Amino acid sequence: MPTRKFCHRCGDSLVSAEVVRAPWWRRLLPRRRPNTVQSGLRPGEQPVGAPRAGRSGSGWSAPHGS
Repeated sequence: MPTRKFCHRCGDSLVSAEVVRAPWWRRLLPRRRPNTVQSGLRPGEQPVGAPRAGRSGSGWSAPHGS
């Protein structure tokens, strides 16, 4: 049972709408849950002293050669 009562595109009532089966790829792949951010932090910010994910270093390198 849908929680909405009207179509988000056209505004028609969903009382007589048919429930469509999800495509195979949507059933195969797991749904991504929203990231939960620790209280007091901004998204993408790590607490002080926490190890960083990814490559070590700044990610910038000087050009090679002369």
